[in-house]
Amino acid sequence: MRNFLIRILVYLSFFSILVFYRLDGFQISKIKRSSKASHEIVLGDNFETIKNILNKDFSYLGKGHQCFVFESEDGEYVIKLLNYRRFNLPPIVMPFKFVPHLKKMQQDRALRLQPSLESYRLAQHFLKEETGIIYVQMQNSSFHKVIKLKDKANSIHKIDLYDVDFVLQKKAKPIFDHLETLYHNDKESFKRSIGSFLDVVSSRINKNIVDDDLDVEINYGFYKEKAILIDPGRIFIDSRLFSQKNREEEMRKSTKNLRTWILNKHPDMLSFFDQQLALKAGA
Repeated sequence: MRNFLIRILVYLSFFSILVFYRLDGFQISKIKRSSKASHEIVLGDNFETIKNILNKDFSYLGKGHQCFVFESEDGEYVIKLLNYRRFNLPPIVMPFKFVPHLKKMQQDRALRLQPSLESYRLAQHFLKEETGIIYVQMQNSSFHKVIKLKDKANSIHKIDLYDVDFVLQKKAKPIFDHLETLYHNDKESFKRSIGSFLDVVSSRINKNIVDDDLDVEINYGFYKEKAILIDPGRIFIDSRLFSQKNREEEMRKSTKNLRTWILNKHPDMLSFFDQQLALKAGA
């Protein structure tokens, strides 16, 4: 009997792991809001645009540290669903959350939530153009709207957006893929795209907003010909950017990864990049 139970547990564990990797970790329980939503808010003139986008079906695209990402059927938009599991212990250990070590772990995870929520709210209010954000719902609910999501295993889920937190955003092509294509086909468009990227970074900094995540490769992309900050999940206002010296330093930090990529991949464009960076940093 004991050996039989052990075999059952092994099979169940193997099955759970298989399902986890097949779905890339996505589960409906992970996106359900962990607390009640606040009062409803008014969407204003943007309501019809949001409603029309959400009438589309969405398919699984990937995941980040904070969200599961689904792409609209026309490839124009993404909906990012906040992963609340990131801010809580796994259910299997929750009954033991008062054990000192686990209690500290839960506290640390819970502390991540508010900065993430505030980052997306900040992006919605001050960086809509720079991020391509259409709408953000974070711990409030605007309407009951059921959407269809197709997960990685092609299973269909119907989700009422009243119960989840999400970001609706224009879908961008990864920055390096975009630039690499332009370099080989249209160098003038390549230069304009560099200028667009620098404009986005400069605009953010001029609004006294710091981005604590400097990974250009995964955080920036292009919607058509316009650069956008794909992931504004770690931004915050910092009064130190009132100083010109600090703004210039933030500009250099925020563009360092792209400069390194140009140096390694297309060094003939480095002088152009440095010239444009100097102009933007001094603006």
